[in-house]
Amino acid sequence: MMRAPSRVSKPAVISPWGAMGQRAGLAGIFWLGAREAALGPAWLVGVSLASVGTLAHDVGASAWLAAASTPLVWAGPGQLIFFASLGAHAAPLAILTATTLAAVRFVPMVASLLPRIRTPRSGLVAQLVASHFIAVTVWVETMRRAPALPAESRMGYMFGFATSCMAISTATTLAGFWLVGLSPGPVAAALLFISPIYFVVSLARGARETMDWAALWLGLILAPTFQSLIGGGLDLLVTGTTAGVGAYALRRWRQGRGCRRDREPSPRVQRSCGGAVRRDAGVAGAPNILFRILGVFLSRGLDEGSEAFAFVRAVASALLAGVVGKLLAAPPGALAQLGASTRVVCFLLSLAAFFAFRRSLLAALAVGEAALICAFWL
Repeated sequence: MMRAPSRVSKPAVISPWGAMGQRAGLAGIFWLGAREAALGPAWLVGVSLASVGTLAHDVGASAWLAAASTPLVWAGPGQLIFFASLGAHAAPLAILTATTLAAVRFVPMVASLLPRIRTPRSGLVAQLVASHFIAVTVWVETMRRAPALPAESRMGYMFGFATSCMAISTATTLAGFWLVGLSPGPVAAALLFISPIYFVVSLARGARETMDWAALWLGLILAPTFQSLIGGGLDLLVTGTTAGVGAYALRRWRQGRGCRRDREPSPRVQRSCGGAVRRDAGVAGAPNILFRILGVFLSRGLDEGSEAFAFVRAVASALLAGVVGKLLAAPPGALAQLGASTRVVCFLLSLAAFFAFRRSLLAALAVGEAALICAFWL
């Protein structure tokens, strides 16, 4: 008697995101992203944006302006520049110019991220809405996590991840505003110092090749130099362009010498533990919105495997590193009480801890903050 052929089942494909990432619809993917952010990254960026509330309090801004700046601007460096300009009693046109120049970095950020998360079915409206949610943490983490997701799930995941980050960060911005009045100088400075550590470590965690590292270090080094030589807000744009072009040129030089192209990282994801108010918030938020929209249109037809994609990624990384270099060279608020050499040493100690403890963001923050507080008592 002939036996019926046994049915051989195909091995199940195990996603690092679990069964939910494979079966869930748009709502499930959204909540997956929100949950992943709430497990760690959202709180880390929230703590970093508490320094925005701290600075807003120091310059005499209102609590509502501090809180509104997070969802409207959604850019830690831009928010810091905005409130620092308010503290310097700059004219509205000067504030608009400074925030506009700081927002230029969103053009390459949006232009480099959208090709990675959109599909042919992604409409223009969805991409324009998505552009407002793109900021440092969302950009870095989505660029790192997206390859592990199905292409059709990436946009929904980014929305959930970004919404969670934005909601938590708005709450921590307001908390930073109210807590600074109860905090001594060293603690207030420590809150401000979170931002430069967090931004650079986030870029380092997302670095995939030599070009990314070159953009990071060139941006950090060139920012103080161009700030003293140029100033006027144009120094950040010059820093990002110069460092980005230099990093991309290094990539092309290595390719010309036949160097093996750096491999993409493993897709495995590391889980991380009134009227005046409306006017001021509009001055801070409008440039960021405009440049994000510009990034959407520049990204159309841009493929993530192209050389153009690599170039805009290098410029975006260099601009972000330049913002950190400016914060270290001329910081606002209580952080300015320490000398530049002390700030740089504390920053380098945090980077050393980051690499020593297997690229741990928590280790970098702990060591950098501890070193800064100790420096106040020496």
